[in-house]
Amino acid sequence: MKTFFLSSPIGQEGSEVRKISDLLWEYVIQPVCKKLNYQPVRADKITNAGSITHQVIQHLTESDIVVFDVSDQNPNVMYELGIRHSIGKPAVLLIRDGARIPFDVKD
Repeated sequence: MKTFFLSSPIGQEGSEVRKISDLLWEYVIQPVCKKLNYQPVRADKITNAGSITHQVIQHLTESDIVVFDVSDQNPNVMYELGIRHSIGKPAVLLIRDGARIPFDVKD
């Protein structure tokens, strides 16, 4: 099965950031992945033992598709986008309507 990784702000349980991230995950990412036969992963959904940082980097470097929600210019998302760029693999940027695309990644 092809793999899909979502890099997005996650936030604390119950926070506005988490609510938005969960809505995106449940109503957009999961249905599209199911329809296209991709296995979706988000950092907080990783349940394997070991270093979460190592596992996130592994997903960033090995996943067939990686989507980055740059709506809030979250530092972790931007860092993860840099990792994906550094290995020369494509990255898909996602942004909420009305949010500004950071000038250094909009191309």
